[in-house]
Amino acid sequence: MDVTILVNASSRASASHSQCATFLKGCAHRSEVLCLAWPTLMGYLRIVTDHRLLTQPLSPCEAEAAVDGLLSLGNVRVLTEEERFWEIYRSVAGKIPSRGKLVPDVYLASLLKQREVRTLYTYDKDFRAFDFLKVVEP
Repeated sequence: MDVTILVNASSRASASHSQCATFLKGCAHRSEVLCLAWPTLMGYLRIVTDHRLLTQPLSPCEAEAAVDGLLSLGNVRVLTEEERFWEIYRSVAGKIPSRGKLVPDVYLASLLKQREVRTLYTYDKDFRAFDFLKVVEP
């Protein structure tokens, strides 16, 4: 999943808060492996603790506790890059111009492609440009 799900689950002001919070709570009971990337988790920490981005930001301790809760789920895996990641990134970036705000999206899509993850839970419509991903809004 990407950062939009995590942020919306934590932000009560979000229009999709209930859906995302319910989805994340349900993740604990799913047999499906749920993959996260470290940049996704770090992005979550950056966003939910920033008062300029959220009207009711979390404290660093609250945000870290949320990450701890996710990482403690038996079906959650944190993905990391493997050899030849740069080649895959360049291949994906060659099809979708990788600049500005799209760089993290191309990074995550490339990581998912390398690790053969085909489904991405997100509210970010930019991910629909990656034909190898099935984009699902919870």
